[in-house]
Amino acid sequence: MKLSELQKNARAMLAQAGIDDAAREVRWLLKYALSVTDADMISGGRVLSQKEIDSVELFITRRVAGEPVSRIMGEKEFK
Repeated sequence: MKLSELQKNARAMLAQAGIDDAAREVRWLLKYALSVTDADMISGGRVLSQKEIDSVELFITRRVAGEPVSRIMGEKEFK
């Protein structure tokens, strides 16, 4: 799966769960889980390993369940 596809799917899941600004939260979670840059996110062409996909899916599942992004990322403040 490509990064762009995972980003699209994750954004849809958060939006469906009623998460405000799902696109921004997905960017935060993907950048944290995958150590990708803004340029990587824009190009979206990187092919992800199953381990990377599983990691992101776990974070998205936690967020859909209502866990704050800060707790998922283990940080109180982030950009």
